[in-house]
Amino acid sequence: MTRRGRLLTVITVVIVVAAVLFVALPQDRAIFRVIEDSGHAPAFAILTFALAYHLRSRANSRAIAAAVALCLALTTEAAQRFVTYKDPSLHDLFFDGVGILAGLCLASRVHEAGFASRRFFLVALIAVALTPLAWCLAAYADRGGQFPVIFRLKSPLDLYFVQRTPTIGTAELLHIFRGTRALPLPLTRGAGIALDEPYPDWSGWHILAVDIENAAHRNVRVRLRVHDRIHDQSYEDRYNAALELPGAQRRIFRFSVEQIAASPANRTLDLRSIAGVGLFGLDAAQIDQPPLLLHGVWLE
Repeated sequence: MTRRGRLLTVITVVIVVAAVLFVALPQDRAIFRVIEDSGHAPAFAILTFALAYHLRSRANSRAIAAAVALCLALTTEAAQRFVTYKDPSLHDLFFDGVGILAGLCLASRVHEAGFASRRFFLVALIAVALTPLAWCLAAYADRGGQFPVIFRLKSPLDLYFVQRTPTIGTAELLHIFRGTRALPLPLTRGAGIALDEPYPDWSGWHILAVDIENAAHRNVRVRLRVHDRIHDQSYEDRYNAALELPGAQRRIFRFSVEQIAASPANRTLDLRSIAGVGLFGLDAAQIDQPPLLLHGVWLE
């Protein structure tokens, strides 16, 4: 390798490592988080290609390049715990590997024939790398297309912005989409669901409606929360309302958007920048207690 080639390779390594460790987008939007994660594949594709290209005069150049890139992937993931707010992630490591394989495919085109046989594999790797971003964009499009419906379970895309405690298992997901298309709401005190990043502009609407079914035979209490993007995480800086649902009933609760806006203690909630809606249990769960079912949330 020439002196210039060594310099370019070192610069490429430094840029990729610095980008993975230190480039951080805002974490309050799913699209930014996905873009940040999606950068792993192209970064390691570029790195692997550069290593393989500049080592091309050596035997087993691509194997050496892949080994070096993999070591860097493992090192950067481990280092994140100590130098950034991020935690090591198998998800990121997987996409590092996708990038390494893509880089090897690109490198093979430069110095050997038969690249056509690898073209399909390269396209497949690119598709894998782009899938999280495509799914995220589809979820945003689905969210915008349903508005003024904030939540209604019609497809897996409707779960993209749902955070549930405890999380939803695979078996439960299958049951949801074969059954009533309602989202089970756990009743343990403090557990519940958060609808992150609802369509943010609620100005011009007057009522927030919440459709809940109680399958149990006792009354159940739930807290509704609504907050905007500048919410300071305190109880007083959001809208809070207690709902009591009689046993074996389904009801639609309606809340004044005007009252929601006036709810923070020292300011007005920004109706053009709503960031989350939550429903959380207030009662201790009983053994074999059926969950609540959330059928929908919408504006009127």
